[in-house]
Amino acid sequence: GDSLEKERHHKAIEKTKGIDNNGIEIFGMHFKPLDKIDFRRANKAREKTGNSVLALKEIDETWKEFEKATKDNLISPLGGISEYINPIKDKYGRIMQATPLQNETALRTQLSSQLGNLNLILEQAKTGKGLTQGMYDRLKSFYPDLEHDDVPTIKRKIHSLTKEADIYNDAANMSVQYGAHIYPNDVDEIKKRAKEAQK
Repeated sequence: GDSLEKERHHKAIEKTKGIDNNGIEIFGMHFKPLDKIDFRRANKAREKTGNSVLALKEIDETWKEFEKATKDNLISPLGGISEYINPIKDKYGRIMQATPLQNETALRTQLSSQLGNLNLILEQAKTGKGLTQGMYDRLKSFYPDLEHDDVPTIKRKIHSLTKEADIYNDAANMSVQYGAHIYPNDVDEIKKRAKEAQK
C-alpha cells in the first residue's frame, strides 16, 4: 500500500545522480522531481500503458494470423465492399462448414473484440487519470476502424499505435524509476545517453 509506494518513491530518488536547483539530473539532462501525488500518477500511467502494450501485442498476434488466413482472398477482407461481402462469407462458412471461412470469421471477431478491449483500457486510463487527455487523443488518432479502413491502413495504424504506446510506457516506467517528470519526447534521448554511458 502506502508504505510500499513511499519506499519506491524514496528508492527512485536515490537512483538519480543528484538533485540540484535544476531538478533531477539523469544522464546530463535535468528533470523536475515527482512529488508523492505525481509519483502515484506515474505509477498509474505505468500500469495503464503497460496494459495497453500487452493488449497491442495480442492484437498484433491476431492480426498476423488474420493476414495469413486471408492472404489468398480475391476481395479485401476488411474495408471497401467487405462490409457487404463478409456477412455473406460468414453465413456461407457456417452453413457449408467451410473451415477457412469460419477461421476468418473467428479471427475478424477476435480482432474486433481485442480492439474493443484496448478501447476500454484507454477509456479507463483517461478516466482514472492514468493518461492525460492529450495522450489519449494521440493514441485514439491511430485507432483502426475494421469496417472502413483497408488492410494496409489498419496495418499502419496498429504499428503506429504500438509504437506510441511503447513510448508512453517507457516514459511512465522511467518516471517511476528515476522519480522525475519524464515525457514521451524525452525517452529516445535518455535511451541514447544511457547507451553511451555504458560504453
